[in-house]
This record gives sequence, C-alpha cells and structure tokens, in this order.
Amino acid sequence: MKITVTVHANSSKQDFSHCDNGEFVAYLRSKPVDNEANAELIELASEYFDRPKSLIKIIIGHNNKKKVLDIG
Repeated sequence: MKITVTVHANSSKQDFSHCDNGEFVAYLRSKPVDNEANAELIELASEYFDRPKSLIKIIIGHNNKKKVLDIG
C-alpha cells in the first residue's frame, strides 16, 4: 500500500494521523538533518500501521516535506 505523508519536522509534538483528504500528516520532533526525521517518520508509521519498520520504505521525497511511503 502506498500513502502520501506531509511531514512537519522540528515540531513541539509527535503525531501521525490520517486527514480527511486521504493523505496523512506527521509531526516529528527530529530536525531534518542527517536522516533523523526520516527515521522518526518510519518509526511512527510502523506504530500506526502495526508493521515492522523493515517493511516501511520512503519511495519518493527523501528530502521533501511531501513523501510517499510504501507500507509492506
């Protein structure tokens, strides 16, 4: 399954939720430096979908706020 996520890095809260438009939004405490925010995003998505982190991949948008994740 592929999902689109809008990421807000360096946020005061940590949250991963589904929006009305079918996309997801993630608020991350990590800064978008040295892949920290991407790692936190994968961890939150793993908890949300109850899947191992190894099955979640960022396929588009490694350096952007808009990302496409593949949830295996």
